[in-house]
Amino acid sequence: MSEFEVKGRAGMRWEVALPGHVSMAFRLIPAGDFRMGQRGVFVNEEPVHRVVIPEDFWLGETPVTQAQFAAW
Repeated sequence: MSEFEVKGRAGMRWEVALPGHVSMAFRLIPAGDFRMGQRGVFVNEEPVHRVVIPEDFWLGETPVTQAQFAAW
C-alpha cells in the first residue's frame, strides 16, 4: 500500500518539498458521508442533505501562497 492509498486515516499529514526551499502541507480527507446544512437559520443553508465523499483525497492545510504557486 502506498502513502496515497491509506484508508480511514483522517488528518494524516503529507508534506511536499518544492523548489526554492518551499513546501506545501496536505491533510488526508477520508471517504465517507455527512449531513450538510441547517434548518431555520439561513435560507441558503437549506435543505439539510447528505453529502458523500466517494474516495479519500488530500486537501491543502493552508491557502496556496505566492511562493508556493511560483514554485509549483
